[in-house]
Amino acid sequence: DEPGLFMRGMRLVASYVKVHPKPFFISVGGAFLYAVASIGLTVVFGQVNDKVLKPAFSGGVPMSTIWLAVLAIMIAGALRSAGIMIRRYYSGVAGAQMMATLRRRVADRYRELSLQFHKETPTGELLAHMEADVEAAVDVLHPVPFACGVIFLVVFAMIALLLTDPFLALIGFLLFPALALMNHSFARLMQGP
Repeated sequence: DEPGLFMRGMRLVASYVKVHPKPFFISVGGAFLYAVASIGLTVVFGQVNDKVLKPAFSGGVPMSTIWLAVLAIMIAGALRSAGIMIRRYYSGVAGAQMMATLRRRVADRYRELSLQFHKETPTGELLAHMEADVEAAVDVLHPVPFACGVIFLVVFAMIALLLTDPFLALIGFLLFPALALMNHSFARLMQGP
């Protein structure tokens, strides 16, 4: 059942965040910077189009205006890239720290078990619990900052769209639920195969 699975996943992510909050929240901050810079870059492109490109075809533009436009594009692009790097790097740091914590907990638990358990259990199985199981448990954590970035991007894009053209924003607001319903329907149909 999807809602139960989603809630279990959210509880798991919340437990990870409690253990190592700093890299996780820095990663989400990078996702926020990425979203803001992505929307900002579109605004900069619009301004460059209106104040540099269009006037250049009708008469000319001062060289200082061209250099300011180039600088604005470079700054917005650099901020967007910085957001991507921060999000990816600290997502990896959060995952690595959580894997180290879980491995330590598994090792501590192994030390508490009897010598007879260790004699009866194959070494490969014990190592699999230390490596593959821990990695599978932490794989849930990696996409969370990326998903937060998508949510930030959608919210900021809808705000920008609302400020730009309310009619177009209305179409966008209707489009997102329609796409969500189509995606849900497709996922349900593809579950069997």
